[in-house]
Amino acid sequence: MKKLLLFTLIMVFLFSTVTMAHPPQNVNVKFNMEDKMLTVEVTHNVGGSNTSHYVEEIIVTNNDEEIVMQKPGQQLNNKEMFYYYMPGLEDGDQITINAICSIQGNRNVNYTITSATAN
Repeated sequence: MKKLLLFTLIMVFLFSTVTMAHPPQNVNVKFNMEDKMLTVEVTHNVGGSNTSHYVEEIIVTNNDEEIVMQKPGQQLNNKEMFYYYMPGLEDGDQITINAICSIQGNRNVNYTITSATAN
């Protein structure tokens, strides 16, 4: 009986931890063609202490080639801004930004670099 109770408590704890984890809610991307700056805003509402639940990695790929991999280490706010100087990006490049949660899930955003929509 004690083993069953212990097993049940462990399973409840594990499932509650997983259900509290979630991918970032939103990833906004902007690119300024003039200064070649990529701005990535990640919204990931974690609340409370952010030492174990945060945006663990930001990966930027250009035409399926990884060009940035950043590990922030912790999350200070529910919205975080990341800035990348990208001198190699050109009109027509297809970039993907992947924000990965430290516990579970990720959010991908595809963005096409164009001089008409870059801001």
